[in-house]
Amino acid sequence: MNKRINGFSLIELAVVVVVLAMMIVLVLPMLGARHPVSISRQNNYKVRGIHQSLVWYAQSNRSMYPGFNGKREIVAPTVEERFYFLLDGGFFTADYAISPAERKEMWTTGEVTSKNYSYAMLDITVGDEKAKRACEWRENLNSVAAVMGDRNVGEDGLGAVESIHKNSEPGKWKGSVAWNDNHVSFESTHVVKTKFDKYLENESDNLFVAESEGEEQCDALWVYEGE
Repeated sequence: MNKRINGFSLIELAVVVVVLAMMIVLVLPMLGARHPVSISRQNNYKVRGIHQSLVWYAQSNRSMYPGFNGKREIVAPTVEERFYFLLDGGFFTADYAISPAERKEMWTTGEVTSKNYSYAMLDITVGDEKAKRACEWRENLNSVAAVMGDRNVGEDGLGAVESIHKNSEPGKWKGSVAWNDNHVSFESTHVVKTKFDKYLENESDNLFVAESEGEEQCDALWVYEGE
């Protein structure tokens, strides 16, 4: 005699479980197809992963991100060199450096060029000197310091900004921004609120323009190539 549990025999219960499992297997892919992960979310994941790699790098470099040595001296100021440290060190795979919004050449070995990555990083120099904004090119959990993200593909950082993302209008930028506490936001403008280290809060910080800096002021400036 089959044992019954709340009106079901064990065999009937097993059949119901199997049928439900099959339905789940069939339905989940359909739900995924209806709700694919958006390009902006995929991009955020990559930008956050790269920023996390900066933090991992810093943990063996006295809290400094690539470009500085443990004595806080500049050793690799360009974006290409800094990406090289991360890629050659195996902090992330080469495809991670490329936005899902565009096609690029994946780095394999040797020199890194802008053909191998999509993103901009904080400019850490002014001429041959260390920039004040470089105070944020280190591990410090500052939630209002924008340190890397999507580049500007427009002709300048003012009225001619442009984004690599689809449906972007000339004169408008949108993209992923990594903040120094490792959270990432997808912004609809390149002008954001920042506060770097001990300096005053900047309510309208243009990520792609080096604005005037006073003794108590410091702003973000992202560069895509060189320094």
